[in-house]
This record gives sequence, structure tokens and C-alpha cells, in this order.
Amino acid sequence: MTADLSEVVTAAQAGDEEAFRFLYRSLQPGLLRYLTALVGASLTSTGSAGNSRC
Repeated sequence: MTADLSEVVTAAQAGDEEAFRFLYRSLQPGLLRYLTALVGASLTSTGSAGNSRC
């Protein structure tokens, strides 16, 4: 992790909603692609449901 990302993670852990939102929006697409590759396309409908929350 870079120093900047470490700071954002620390802020999110401390309850900073903007930091959490940034992490979620940055990491969720890649995580969804990774999980879809592992378990198949059935995950897409479940995993993408969270997209509208942040």
C-alpha cells in the first residue's frame, strides 16, 4: 500500500465516511471481477447490488 492509501484506510477505520466511500468505489470493481472469475457470473447479480449504496 502506498502512504496515501494507508492514510485513507486509517481514516475509514476511524469512521470517515468519505474515506470509506473512496475505498469502496476504488476497490469494488476489481474485487467483483476477481470474485466473478472465481465463482462465475452468478456472483455478478449479487455482488453488484451494492453499487447503488455509495
